[in-house]
Amino acid sequence: MSVFDRARWHNVFAGPPTTTGNTFTMLAGGPAIYAALSRSIRAARHEILLETYIWNNDATGRAFLAAVTAAARRGVKVRILVDGVGSFGLVPESQQPLLRAGAQFRVFNRVRLLHGWSRLFMRDHRKVAIIDGRIAFTGGFGYGDQWAGLPPSGWWDVGVRVSGPVVAQFRRAFAGVWRQSGSTAIAPTVDHHLPHPGTEHLRFVPSRIGRHELFKRLRRAAHPARQRVYICTTYFIPSLWVRHALRRAARRGVDVRLLLPGPEVDHVAFRFAGRRHYGSLLAAGVRIFEYQPSFLHAKYAIVDADWGLLGSSNLDSWSSRFNLEADLEVHSRRAVQALADRFMKDLRFTREITSALWTSRSVWVRFAERFFGGFDPWL
Repeated sequence: MSVFDRARWHNVFAGPPTTTGNTFTMLAGGPAIYAALSRSIRAARHEILLETYIWNNDATGRAFLAAVTAAARRGVKVRILVDGVGSFGLVPESQQPLLRAGAQFRVFNRVRLLHGWSRLFMRDHRKVAIIDGRIAFTGGFGYGDQWAGLPPSGWWDVGVRVSGPVVAQFRRAFAGVWRQSGSTAIAPTVDHHLPHPGTEHLRFVPSRIGRHELFKRLRRAAHPARQRVYICTTYFIPSLWVRHALRRAARRGVDVRLLLPGPEVDHVAFRFAGRRHYGSLLAAGVRIFEYQPSFLHAKYAIVDADWGLLGSSNLDSWSSRFNLEADLEVHSRRAVQALADRFMKDLRFTREITSALWTSRSVWVRFAERFFGGFDPWL
């Protein structure tokens, strides 16, 4: 019997093939993510590929620049791709040691107002790291002090370290955006005879600007759900079809839970615009939890025992309309259970928004939800 039901998930599997023989290691919290990534960078012998939205010119950002600069000096091929808005503060002077060491540094869609507003909104929101074509990382993390500490001082995030055949999919996705950024093409794979070190069924799914990949996958995954649908996201402004799917699942007895940011947010508009959907979801039986210790920046989901997702995508229009995103789909029970265990641990630091609590909110909160909800299509 297969580890997962291929027929059941056929519609969800459109896109790159699911690979077998992978390892999957959850990394909870910025310090754990940074420790694992730093070890891999120090151990790199051939190639380091980093793609991210946020790379700050702070202590953490400079520390990672120093680490990859040291790798370039010992002969490792280093290619770094950052976004023009998310990494706007990374001044050219800070890049000079890296460039002198022989590394390549590119900016996706630099901020040029003369290009027009539509192009300004198109961003590279992916967060991936590929080391020697054998190890890859993804999640919600960038390179900045906000991830350097645990809550309450730092943002809460989760990531994953994988190895095996799925890493080639990471590398092909990076190569595509690298070429779009105006750089010379790089080989999509390193070695066709890499070992298969594990047993996990994984696939890496990059989405393009204007393609609602996360909405489609989540809606299709929730439709046949039988036991549970758990979603953790930073920005919760779901499409009508996703809301329908979640309500239908809850009404037929599926345990549907949402883990969302609490009072600590970086953009207040997203919080109130998303909260206006709470009422109809609660009425259908969806349970909603808001994270309390600090800003929740993690993005992952679980459906039943054989489908999971972790990566950069948020449940908002901005993510689906304007951003390059990338997520790791998980199709083996051990890895899905690791995500579910993480979800239940994260729930310990939340406040559940019950129907009674929701109906007792103040008139000012209701006004904010209605006002910011008017911008729903653009958030």
